[in-house]
Amino acid sequence: MTMPPGWYPDPGYAGNGPAPERWWDGTNWTGRTRETTTTAEPAPHAAPPAATAADAAADTADLLPRRGRARPHAERSLGTPDAGAHSLALIVRAVHATLTGPAAPTDRPTTKDTP
Repeated sequence: MTMPPGWYPDPGYAGNGPAPERWWDGTNWTGRTRETTTTAEPAPHAAPPAATAADAAADTADLLPRRGRARPHAERSLGTPDAGAHSLALIVRAVHATLTGPAAPTDRPTTKDTP
């Protein structure tokens, strides 16, 4: 996979502290550098974390367990997603919804509203 043009951490940086960013033109590193930005922006093509976690959990159905509680069931457990992976996907979905959901209602009481 080739990287799209953009600012990336300088691969040749060997100093202390955060590495400066160097411009990648899609083929080569250029001489243009800048200080590291403080805000990270997600990649525009990145899948939502909740969907990625759910897909990964579903993909565990084709795995043959070699350790843990499902190991004695071996082939009989094929086709069943791993319970831990499914639980993690539910947690990621809840956290993602909380962090990206609408702002809290303004009519909700706060601690300073209580007597």
